[in-house]
Amino acid sequence: MKLKHLILLSVICCSQSVFGQKANQQPKTSGNPVFPGWYADPEGIVFGDEYWIYPTYSAPYDEQTFMDAFSSKDLVNWTKHPKRILVGLNVLCGHLP
Repeated sequence: MKLKHLILLSVICCSQSVFGQKANQQPKTSGNPVFPGWYADPEGIVFGDEYWIYPTYSAPYDEQTFMDAFSSKDLVNWTKHPKRILVGLNVLCGHLP
């Protein structure tokens, strides 16, 4: 009789752990890397309700004449803003958001 109760208790406990679990609902993330490309050393800032990232990228030294920027309102979906900052003749010019 005790063996039947032990087996019944085991079945109940196992079924609770199997059927009591919710589907593995992971929150949506941007992943790693956040956006495709050979970007590194990001600097981030918040302007109003938007997040902005200004990374460097891997290229030969003399080809690093601009910086792309990326913006997001939810840290998941990113918009690329190409050549946001331009460098030339030892002068840095550009505009933030």
